Amino acid sequence: LECGRVLDVDTTLMTEVEQFLLTTVVARTIFALRKAAKSSSTMEELLGNGDTPGEIDRHLPAQDSLKNRLKELLSSNNSPYRAADGSLKKITDLSAVNIVIEEAPSILNPARIRFGSVFRDISRQGRKFGVGLTVVSQQITEIDNGILSQLNTEISMALGNEDERRSAIQTASNDIFPFRRELQVMGVGQAILSAS
Repeated sequence: LECGRVLDVDTTLMTEVEQFLLTTVVARTIFALRKAAKSSSTMEELLGNGDTPGEIDRHLPAQDSLKNRLKELLSSNNSPYRAADGSLKKITDLSAVNIVIEEAPSILNPARIRFGSVFRDISRQGRKFGVGLTVVSQQITEIDNGILSQLNTEISMALGNEDERRSAIQTASNDIFPFRRELQVMGVGQAILSAS
């Protein structure tokens, strides 16, 4: 992901809890790496040295084996965080990372993330770290409102359920109320795009 590649994980055979765990681990790791990089001005500040912990140690309270492997990858010459001259790249020079969560209620429902969530953090602060969040769902009412309120762009397709249509209208970045009827009768391939 950090090198601009696409990672597509088929979660169809996973339980909701397994999907939540996998997606959370990936999102938290990416977000923590970006926060550590933004807090650093040099590769040494990011990685630390033998005696001094780096920003990665502060932002990624992970298992030592994972943290050590990440440090090893980040210190290599082909690290996406290392510029050609060996210096630390600025966040704006890194590839943007977009985390897409399809069938979002299984991961972003209020009950599952009630004690805080990296997805809330990404929806609120992700832009300054080059991390985006895309939410795909036909059940808007089942997604945490804190996350929905931070989405800048919505693509709304036909929704048969009146509660879902009402939620789509309420959470849209722009006023799509005049299109409330279209949300019920749009055909395949038709959508309403609203963006801030």
